[in-house]
Amino acid sequence: MACTNERVPDWLLERLAAGELPPAQASALRERLVAAGDHDRLAALAASNTEILAAHPAAEVTAEVRRRAALAGRPHTTIWRRV
Repeated sequence: MACTNERVPDWLLERLAAGELPPAQASALRERLVAAGDHDRLAALAASNTEILAAHPAAEVTAEVRRRAALAGRPHTTIWRRV
């Protein structure tokens, strides 16, 4: 990843926080955040994610999605079974 003075986009920061980036890209992005003095964005996102997951546990969200799908006459798919 080329270093740039542009702000790291939110979507890329989200992927970093979710652990979706290859190790080399994640490392370069963390270095870019630190160099730009913007590392607090990653910490704030991690804290926000923790709050959201605590307020909306995966099992409860899954049950609600299944309930709404059933009401709409749509069967759940296998992707929902992973949660």
